[in-house]
Amino acid sequence: PALQMTADLPLRAQADPLSVTLPQNEAISGSLAWRGDLAAIWPAVPIVGHRLAGTGELDASFAGTLAAPRYSGGLAITGGNYENLTTGTLLEDLELELAVDERQLRVARLSATDGGAGRLNGEGSVQLAPDRGFPFDIEAAISEFALLRRDEVFLISDGEVRLDGTVAESLAKGRFETKTVEITVPERLPPEVVELQVTEVNREVLGEKAPPEPAPIEPSDIQLDIVLAMPGRVFVRGRGLDSEWRGELVLTGPANQSAIKGSVGLVRGQLQVLNRFFTLTRGSVQFDGKPELDPIVDIVAEETSGGLAITASITGRSSRPTVSLTSSPPLPEDEILSRVLFDKSTTELSALEAVQLADAAAELSGQSGGSGQALSAARDLIGLDVLRVEGSAGAEAGPGVAAGKYLREDVYVGVKQGTTAGTGSASVEVDVTPNLSIVTGIGQTGTSNIGLKWQWDY
Repeated sequence: PALQMTADLPLRAQADPLSVTLPQNEAISGSLAWRGDLAAIWPAVPIVGHRLAGTGELDASFAGTLAAPRYSGGLAITGGNYENLTTGTLLEDLELELAVDERQLRVARLSATDGGAGRLNGEGSVQLAPDRGFPFDIEAAISEFALLRRDEVFLISDGEVRLDGTVAESLAKGRFETKTVEITVPERLPPEVVELQVTEVNREVLGEKAPPEPAPIEPSDIQLDIVLAMPGRVFVRGRGLDSEWRGELVLTGPANQSAIKGSVGLVRGQLQVLNRFFTLTRGSVQFDGKPELDPIVDIVAEETSGGLAITASITGRSSRPTVSLTSSPPLPEDEILSRVLFDKSTTELSALEAVQLADAAAELSGQSGGSGQALSAARDLIGLDVLRVEGSAGAEAGPGVAAGKYLREDVYVGVKQGTTAGTGSASVEVDVTPNLSIVTGIGQTGTSNIGLKWQWDY
């Protein structure tokens, strides 16, 4: 059988008055053994948003007296698989071994992968003291581990964390340094969610009420104090934006409703608006501590054509950004759109061009998607960090393609190729310090250059 249990307890009974007692100082003994599939019993565990599978094995025994019990045994999970449905975090090949020794439960082994190159290892102990809330102290370390797998955020990181406290209240404190972060700005606005008022009928059958649904177990009060350092390779893409950033975030508060504070600043990038390519000149993404992962975006990009200096900006929440255009000399936005698209005034547009202008305005308002999805798929397929189409640097250069990849955390190699002969180039950027980089480049005509790039994020 999957479950075996034995117990030897001293009972004392008397008839007058009728009573049954358990002597506190007489010998007791017992055992509990179980082996089975965790996935088969997990649906009965009232914890929402988590899944656990694998082979579980429990072998426990007790002895001593009721006044001074002694415990031994352990719990093991082999071939385990855990999934957090909210964050997308995966633990595959989960191996967990818990050993009970007297009044302590020790994490003898904890290891897992993220389904890829990521690794997790940990250790710790739990005191078997219910009067003190089962105090525990657990440490874990990860290497190149995919912590988040959401549509809007994908994050791979190294790091260490320590979790200590009791079942009722605990603190998770640690520091993580990201290897790669992919943040995707939605190509289309999400549909509005309509709240429906539902009235349940036929809840009573033959005069008997349906049994109430079991209430989910409230999670323990885990407080977070986590530093997330992002020295680079934080890529923000979507809605015509293709960029790289760096910064630092701090996660605090309850784990089920944590607050994220901090910011990331621009490293490099470009913004495509209405098939015109703008160079990013300033940018920041601010996390203001709200539970929703919806940062405030403030990005400025510039492009000059035909004597008109055009500035494009993206501002607002990442889920609903506002894209706007201004110019010098100043012109109305529809006039700027007309100049960008057709190099002519709105008064000179044909009927077909007027329709195209209306479509462009709809794209700026977020009612239609951009053309970056194909490039994103190609970039992932080839295995590059950067792949984008760039606008012309001059009348003779024409548009081009730029590609790049990090060879190491501090070495970035990029290439560019224009549509005309002799416009290809390659560059290497080496980060000497967080603020200072050495940049070298060579063109197809044999020209070369070397320079220093200094940047201060504030």
